[in-house]
Amino acid sequence: MEDRLTAVGQMRRSIVGSCCKICFAKNRSRVLVANSERALLRCRSCGTAYLNPQPDSLQITSHLTDHYIKDEVQTEHHFGKSREAVLSRVADSIQRRKTAGRILDIGCAGGYFLSRYFELPSWELYGVEPSKYAAAKAEQRNIKVFQGQLSSVTLPGSFFDVITIFDTFSYFRDPQHDLKALRTAVKSDGLLVIEQPLAATTVWRHATRMGRLLGGYPMSLLDGGQNFLYGPRAMRLLLKETGFREVAMANLPGNKQRDVLRDLFFGAYYAGSSICWIASGNSWLCGPNFVVMAIAA
Repeated sequence: MEDRLTAVGQMRRSIVGSCCKICFAKNRSRVLVANSERALLRCRSCGTAYLNPQPDSLQITSHLTDHYIKDEVQTEHHFGKSREAVLSRVADSIQRRKTAGRILDIGCAGGYFLSRYFELPSWELYGVEPSKYAAAKAEQRNIKVFQGQLSSVTLPGSFFDVITIFDTFSYFRDPQHDLKALRTAVKSDGLLVIEQPLAATTVWRHATRMGRLLGGYPMSLLDGGQNFLYGPRAMRLLLKETGFREVAMANLPGNKQRDVLRDLFFGAYYAGSSICWIASGNSWLCGPNFVVMAIAA
């Protein structure tokens, strides 16, 4: 026990003077949680929570390719039916702005979102998916899949009308580089849509006793592979830096929870967040999830 506490203390001391990779502020981050291998920090300037150091890239790639998605329960339920409340709202928002074209879903899993909401022949469906199992499932749904991670595939330039990223943006190791790659791939009037958990909500669920009781994570944020957790300020900085202009941002509900009481709690939480969002003139974003839409600047 004493050795572990010493190792954690050494880890905390080693991150003093760290620089936020999103806003590049120095000496502005505080430790939220830590173990002997890494720490979760939060930048006081932009609000981003991030791992230091990041997980090993080769191990993450191997896990995503061969082990992350292995059965139909995951492709259909975990990445599909349990997220209907989120997916349907985002799909409606996209279709109010675009009625046809080429749509690319980054981390498309088995293709549930594309095949469920963009089944009309006016849409051409594309996906990027690292899991071999999930990519094969998506291809069975007539989705053209780039098998691999975004950093390892080559996308055509000025090709896509819509690019979506659902609940995977936090796993990107180099968000500036990846967003610039997507800026090249999307048309000049194309739409970029990013849905993700709100940093403040996610940290609260993980790092507080009440948060763990009401909606905690089965896996520690130190071990889950999420490199960054974002809020509105950080996302606006990233989009501006990489050639995008924000056109919309909004609260989104959480995923369907594993029991009735938690599901009711999250439903009430989202309802209250929506009221705050409207009452504040779209300035107070409370989560639990949120979506940002942007076009090429």
